[in-house]
Amino acid sequence: FETSSSSSSSSSSPLPAVFGVSWDPFSSSVVAVASRESIIGIDKRARDKAFAINHAHSLAVRSLDYSPSSHHSLCTGGDDGCIRSWDLRRPTKANSRMIASAHTHQTLCVRYCPASDKLLASSGS
Repeated sequence: FETSSSSSSSSSSPLPAVFGVSWDPFSSSVVAVASRESIIGIDKRARDKAFAINHAHSLAVRSLDYSPSSHHSLCTGGDDGCIRSWDLRRPTKANSRMIASAHTHQTLCVRYCPASDKLLASSGS
């Protein structure tokens, strides 16, 4: 979405219910968007999807964060209480790593440690 545009229309096909966004630290033109149960990577240069993971969680994805030190790594947390780690070169559930029941209810926020992609912080209920 362009912030300098005077037009109220930000996209030809608006996204439903956006719960979180994260800029790729290695490519300033790519942003990951949490929308319902899915994750969509948007390349603003190409105005197209960089990747899409449908049904990434069984309930809504609430938070996502790119690894600050590992290319192609993204973590997500959702209303299903799980945390998932994704390799965006092969963005399928079968290739993701999951921490099942990281929280009893929702995982509201996930963040990589700025110094190590081996550490995650999360909050939830």
